[in-house]
Amino acid sequence: MTPHQAFRPLLHALALAQGRGLPVRDGIWSTIAAAIAPQETAIVDRAVSDLTAEATPYLMLDPEAEQTVYRLAHRTFTEHFAQFGQEHERLHQVITAALTTDADLRLPEAELNPYVAQHLPVHAGHGRLPECQRRSAGSASMARVGSARGSRISMP
Repeated sequence: MTPHQAFRPLLHALALAQGRGLPVRDGIWSTIAAAIAPQETAIVDRAVSDLTAEATPYLMLDPEAEQTVYRLAHRTFTEHFAQFGQEHERLHQVITAALTTDADLRLPEAELNPYVAQHLPVHAGHGRLPECQRRSAGSASMARVGSARGSRISMP
């Protein structure tokens, strides 16, 4: 399997990103892409670096929460990859599960990535997770999200 096969899920992940985009740091971008990719598609670090090198005209860099994030360069690209309705909800549910699992594996040794702290509740809300699931989606990581945000977790 070549890294190029991972390009579509990586781009799709950018279309589903919240805030200004997805960081490479702490594997956030690759974690989301792996969660939404077909099972036979492996998302490896090399795929991210290959995509950022080969798709430069289609990507933008932005700073957010003291880290660099990537986003699609044009709204048309986002609209092409974004899916709405039940599939949109399912994708955000999968993203919520992947981010919380990944964060729980890193805690308590590592700090929670700012993307997770700021945007995990938004992904859960887009996934229309029931309130009880939203609050327990990632146990330790969701508790850290609440404390990182300085208040009780409240989601749309």
